[in-house]
Amino acid sequence: MSEKINRNIYFRKNLFGGFNKNDVIAFLAEQSRDQISEKDTSKRELAALKAEGQASAGEADKLRGELASMAETLSAKYGEEKLLKSNLEAETARRRQAEEKLSRLQDELKNAADEFGDGARPPSSNAQVEELLSKIDTLSVRNAELSAAVARLTRFKESVAGLIGGADITAEEQL
Repeated sequence: MSEKINRNIYFRKNLFGGFNKNDVIAFLAEQSRDQISEKDTSKRELAALKAEGQASAGEADKLRGELASMAETLSAKYGEEKLLKSNLEAETARRRQAEEKLSRLQDELKNAADEFGDGARPPSSNAQVEELLSKIDTLSVRNAELSAAVARLTRFKESVAGLIGGADITAEEQL
């Protein structure tokens, strides 16, 4: 807003006392024009500030919406991560059990082979060995599947961690 400038106003005196009427009227007209001009300027500034405030409020609402959406997404990702962790733990335990069983079967096979070192096996033992070999093959395939599943879960866990880290940074930048 403009500041009023102090100025000395001199009115001419009239012959019969008082001031010259035209000087007073000119002064009042000038004061009125100044006030109207100042009022119009103030109205324009106020309108501009209101428009800016509304734009800022709209932008703030938009950002609040985006933040809420990101918070929901982050919450969902945390839930997914928790589920994936529990799945990974379960698959890891199953893999460990399969590896232990495979190890026991390999030990049994080795012991059986040591017992029949010359290669002459009784007929019932050949069937058992074939069954054990079949189980070993099955367990080897299952072990490979579990290893692949663990690798996929590990990659997924890392990508979720990357997403969670990126969402934290984005949320912090907006605050």
